[in-house]
Amino acid sequence: MKALHFGAGNIGRGFIGKLLADAGIQLTFADVNQVVLDALNARHSYQVHVVGETEQVDTVSGVNAVSSIGDDVVDLIAQVDLVTTAVGPVVLERIAPAIAKGLVKRKEQGNESPLNIIACENMVRGTTQLKGHVMNALPEDAKAWVEEHVGFVDSAVDRIVPPSASATNDPLEVTVETFSEWIVDKTQFKGALPNIPGMELTDNLMAFVERKLFTLNTGHAITAYLGKTGRSSDHS
Repeated sequence: MKALHFGAGNIGRGFIGKLLADAGIQLTFADVNQVVLDALNARHSYQVHVVGETEQVDTVSGVNAVSSIGDDVVDLIAQVDLVTTAVGPVVLERIAPAIAKGLVKRKEQGNESPLNIIACENMVRGTTQLKGHVMNALPEDAKAWVEEHVGFVDSAVDRIVPPSASATNDPLEVTVETFSEWIVDKTQFKGALPNIPGMELTDNLMAFVERKLFTLNTGHAITAYLGKTGRSSDHS
């Protein structure tokens, strides 16, 4: 399987990119940070520090990178089996035109193998929103083909990537916490369901979204509201 991942930042490298590469998927990152792109293409690997009760350093290898604003990314979309993103909600609209161009090229080349697109963003139904942007960027004569051959698969993601400075000034080194969760709506895939360790398939995605909102996010919100009242610590 070949995959293209938009977003080679800490979350992209430390979370989704790592899961895809660890699964043996041929992975290419797309980004605008030339320093990161050059480092990935020079080394084709990077280190991930996983911290928690115990610590370990994992090496992610076999990766490549392209500019997300060049022709190479369009060519890749015409070829790969999976496209994922970790770019931030506001950037989805900016990458949609490139995705649309890649889908048009895929159609023109006669590549009718299933392609699935998964936005891995901190938002509800992010892929559905990305789909809207992509469809708006497509010519009318390509829309029916895309609906038939491309799956836009919603997901819910959770992994803490704490800010940290590399002791070696390595632009690729990243630190992540042990816990991670990638819940994906299996009802939206085209073709066979993927077998990717760390990806959990469900037919009730919103149940997981609501669980996160009412547990993890609610705890954060309560802490913020208490701080707004003047309390300096939770136990006060």
